[in-house]
Amino acid sequence: MTEFSLTKAERLSGEQRIARLFQRGKGGFVYPFRYVCLWGETESEAINSAVLISVSKRYHKRANRRNLLKRRIREAYRLHKHSLVESVRIRKKSLDIALIYTSKEIVPYKTTEDAVRKILEKILREP
Repeated sequence: MTEFSLTKAERLSGEQRIARLFQRGKGGFVYPFRYVCLWGETESEAINSAVLISVSKRYHKRANRRNLLKRRIREAYRLHKHSLVESVRIRKKSLDIALIYTSKEIVPYKTTEDAVRKILEKILREP
């Protein structure tokens, strides 16, 4: 059965882990996101993929707009993460992802969902 929740363990946290992601990770751009991902080694069977979602205060001054965008991004990730999580388990690796919203406008949810799906597909194609 597919798990559609987004638990605390699946959210990227920790200053060192985030710094490592941005120093060593590989990324790209799919409108309206810039993304960075980092594959790592692991031995445990626990959830090994974590996501960081960021919306810039520079472009979206009001907290309610940033929160709206982050909710939409989390929802899109939550709905489309199942193939990614399964692939990470099969490879017996860990995966950290940062999704950085770069658009100055609030795009429709459908655009956000499509972009997140494309990003996850690109990440899956990487070795």
